[in-house]
Amino acid sequence: MEGTSAHIAGLSDAAEWIVALLALLLLAWHFLNKGSRNSGRLIFGLALLVVPLTVISLASARPLVRFSTIVTCVFVYAVSLFVVVSELLTLFGGAATLTRWRGEKWVKELDYVYFAFGSLGAVLAVNRMNAVGEKLILSDLYVPVILASALVVRVIKTRAEINDWHKPKPTAPDAA
Repeated sequence: MEGTSAHIAGLSDAAEWIVALLALLLLAWHFLNKGSRNSGRLIFGLALLVVPLTVISLASARPLVRFSTIVTCVFVYAVSLFVVVSELLTLFGGAATLTRWRGEKWVKELDYVYFAFGSLGAVLAVNRMNAVGEKLILSDLYVPVILASALVVRVIKTRAEINDWHKPKPTAPDAA
């Protein structure tokens, strides 16, 4: 196996640590400043979200990819997606818009999104089985990203329920 290490795609150890640290910093920034509307945090989250998707897209063309690169990319993707969706829902009016459009039940309806991502991940996992004769032409690297998306939706649903994101905000009485 010594000769195959030169053919394994992936990030360097230093690059993996840097992007993982950036994801942790984004998560800390999100939780420590949860009341402040900050478009910089949203932009940083979106930019960081692109990094693992780009790495996975480029690495999917290679036959072998470092395990640590896959784990790092899925972690950074999940953290970034969580922060971006949380920011959009809480600080940029997404939750209020969904409550006006769908009522308070929109949080329960997140289960449909969760099940859709989970089902797609399960189908793609079956696609990896040796017993399957007609396989989809899609890199196996996308399966953990899809499953991570399902988990992020589930965590968002839990946060929305705990923090009552689906409840209409009380309006201030008119000053006469």
